[in-house]
Parts: sequence; structure tokens; C-alpha cells
Amino acid sequence: DWAEHPYKWYSEANIQAEVYSRLVTVLNLTGRNTIEVPENQTEHGLYSKVYLEEYIELKDGSKKRPDIVLYDNYAEDSWPISLAFEFKYNNPNVASDIRKLQLLIKKNHIKYGCILDFKHGGPKDELESTWKRCPEEKNLWIFTIKPI
Repeated sequence: DWAEHPYKWYSEANIQAEVYSRLVTVLNLTGRNTIEVPENQTEHGLYSKVYLEEYIELKDGSKKRPDIVLYDNYAEDSWPISLAFEFKYNNPNVASDIRKLQLLIKKNHIKYGCILDFKHGGPKDELESTWKRCPEEKNLWIFTIKPI
């Protein structure tokens, strides 16, 4: 969809909302969008697995806030995060998001990270996309779409 209509989503927030919506839709259709915390736990109840701008508190008290997080199933008083996404839209500063996700992986707050880096020029530009694994972190991938 992006390659054919890159201007349907003209800001980072619009892309985040679109990816969030599609992710929640797929998980709902497959019956996997909720986490059930047992009644013997303080926070018992039914929760969504997908959140926008979720705060993750580190042991030093600082907080990081990936654009989208996907939680794994609740296990033994634990809220593991399977995947965190960061989005960039015509923004050259990808390095800070790489460092953020590397830190969250290293500190075992998330299992995997993905940076979606969208760049484009004019409406008639052809676009190419590439996936690559971050050399410093095997559980972090960077997807870039840009003009050829």
C-alpha cells in the first residue's frame, strides 16, 4: 500500500496510527489481541496486547517510550514485551531510536525492536525498500523505504 500511495500517510503520527490499526485488526481477527491476567494477581483483568506510546520504566527510574509496543502473553507476574516499533518520517535522526531500542533489548525490557524509516521525495519518485539487521544488535531490524 505504501509503495503505491506514499502520500496517504503524510506524517509520522498517521503512519503510527495506520500500523497500530492494522496490527490490532489482525490480532482481533485471529483472537490474539488480549492478555488475561489471573484473578490472583493485583492487576487481574483483560488487557490489549498493542499500545501506542507506552512508557517503559527502567531500573534507574528513567522512562523510554517506543511508538508502538506488542506485549507477549502474561507469565508469572511478568509483562513481557515481544516487539517495540519506532517510526521515522523524513527524519534523518534514526540513531537515537536505534540506541533506545538497543538499550531496551539489552536490559531485557523487549525481545525485538523494529525501526520503520520512511523517506520520500516528490510524488513521481520510484521507491525502494530494504530490510537490514542492526549490526550491533541481532534482535533489532531497520526497514527503510526511500526514493531510488
